[in-house]
Amino acid sequence: MIAVLLAVIPLLFSIVRGQKQRYAWRALTVGIVISLVLLFDFRSPKNWYPEIGAGSITRVIDKESPVGKHVFAFHLTHDASNSRVSQLIPSNETDQAGKTSYTVGAWIWADRPIAVQTPTLHLSNRSAAKLVEVDQVPRFFSFTEKVGAAARPYKISLSPGTNAVDEPVTIYYDGIIFTEGAWEGENPRMNDASGRSGLWSGREFTNQVRNSSAEIPGLTLRFWIESAFLKLIPGNPDLILGLIQDPSPLISYYSLTVKSLFHTFWAKFGWGHVLLVGYRPYSILGLFTMAGAVGGAVAFWQHRKQIHWDLFLFLGLSVVIIWGSAFLRGLTSQMDGGYFIPVARYAYPAIIPTMLILNIGWLEIIHWIEHYFKIRQKYQLWLLIALFLLLDTFSIYSIYAFYLD
Repeated sequence: MIAVLLAVIPLLFSIVRGQKQRYAWRALTVGIVISLVLLFDFRSPKNWYPEIGAGSITRVIDKESPVGKHVFAFHLTHDASNSRVSQLIPSNETDQAGKTSYTVGAWIWADRPIAVQTPTLHLSNRSAAKLVEVDQVPRFFSFTEKVGAAARPYKISLSPGTNAVDEPVTIYYDGIIFTEGAWEGENPRMNDASGRSGLWSGREFTNQVRNSSAEIPGLTLRFWIESAFLKLIPGNPDLILGLIQDPSPLISYYSLTVKSLFHTFWAKFGWGHVLLVGYRPYSILGLFTMAGAVGGAVAFWQHRKQIHWDLFLFLGLSVVIIWGSAFLRGLTSQMDGGYFIPVARYAYPAIIPTMLILNIGWLEIIHWIEHYFKIRQKYQLWLLIALFLLLDTFSIYSIYAFYLD
């Protein structure tokens, strides 16, 4: 599918040649801008990711809103009664897990009386929520959950319930609260529309939910585009798009993924469990890779006037899209509190442009050495080939040593 999408670039620049190619670049730029406008809108709240029924969840302005101007609106029908949006809690926010209690709450109402769920707290070993009766008046509901030593709060979700509705109904949530400790008494009062802090029964509290009143919009696919995507490919594009816009709870995933992609690109075998033996081999490979990347950047800059930019765009997009897809492959696993860390084989279709960049960089460094140290290029190329043969031999030995033990 990536090849089909990118095919427009070589087709366009094959048809339009010579001086007329500037018109092709303009057409391509205008086409990209128009496509972005048609593809995306800002109907969903930032920091919240639609897991189920994305089209039935929006952020709307409501004069009844207890916090700020916006609220979460769930437009439920018989076919979309179990819609859900969620927010991951950054791990540094829950360092006290296993030693305390947490309180979850929200203002909830609907356009007719109905039984709905409060926000749900997801722990590493269970979930907790409360079923409440609501009507057209915003009311605050909360519950306190004791967290055991084996549990960790990792996600808050909004889902009115899984029971089918007989007739359409809109349910509203506002001022979502997740805070450490047991809280009760009079309704909390937020300090501002962000909802990150406030007073509850005369005491100050800190809310760990971000964008608790849907005041900040988030980028999302337009509903008709999302529906078309779901018919063509599996997955939830709006969920991935929402997660990309909220990096703070995913720092651990991103750091592990970068490390995994680098290790498995060069030399990590089996099911990613057989490492190179020796003292810091991946640090050496890291310096080797960095040298190629820096040299490649310098070479591209020096020869920028000779570069065929249409080819550069085609191969560059291939590298970015395919490596980006590999990098994000395990992102949705975070929604279940687990970790799926991708490996470099998922980026194999981009191996040629990837290695072109590195080889151009190494060749540039070889030219520097030849110029400044008078070492002939052919000897350096022999050394480069010898280094790769050494890596191959070392890799085979590492596999042998692992399974011999």
